[in-house]
Amino acid sequence: MPFQRSLTLALTTTFFCSLLGFPVAYLFLIGGPWVRRIILVLTIAPILTSGIVRTYAWLVILGGRGVVNATLMDMGLISQPLRIINTHWAVLIGMVQIHLPIMILPLIAVMSRHDSRLEEASANLGASRLDTLRTIILPLSVPGLGTGASLVFTLSYTTFVVPQLLGGGNYLNAATMIYEQVVYSLEWSKGAVTAMILMASCLAVLLLFAWLTHIGTRWTRVAQR
Repeated sequence: MPFQRSLTLALTTTFFCSLLGFPVAYLFLIGGPWVRRIILVLTIAPILTSGIVRTYAWLVILGGRGVVNATLMDMGLISQPLRIINTHWAVLIGMVQIHLPIMILPLIAVMSRHDSRLEEASANLGASRLDTLRTIILPLSVPGLGTGASLVFTLSYTTFVVPQLLGGGNYLNAATMIYEQVVYSLEWSKGAVTAMILMASCLAVLLLFAWLTHIGTRWTRVAQR
């Protein structure tokens, strides 16, 4: 159960980070100098802040008297505060916000190397911006997506702080289970075995990501020929 919860949480976080990170990276690609500066600042600034600090910030934002509940109550959408903290959704929100920059930066690095003449040729041939995005930008961004997904999955799958703080004591994933085995139960051998299983399963998923990225990159090269 803890490993299944960790895997589900990591894959969901990776999916949402990809879904949100790609448009930001694409906006960086087509935006002007000021847009690019703003995106870089907003992307890098959270990384310079400790993950623990950002997690505590979400405790305040999502709390019973936090910004989210206060706003919803002021708008008349709810009559009493929603229970967000100590739920799976609170953990997921915190994970996506904390790991989103890790997805955006590899995408920006890869997409910045795109040959702009490909987009110009696509436009000259009558393709819409959406068609260009689907047939040129997205396939060429597969290496960035693969790298970002691998980084986000690894951090999400092995994380301890966010589930512990935002999920409460009842949110048990693989990392928190290892912590309880080593610190509270003093079962160091069991904790070591669990940690090895966590590392091995993480490596297996990373190899799958690498294989999918290789397939996607090879397909892109064949399509270009």
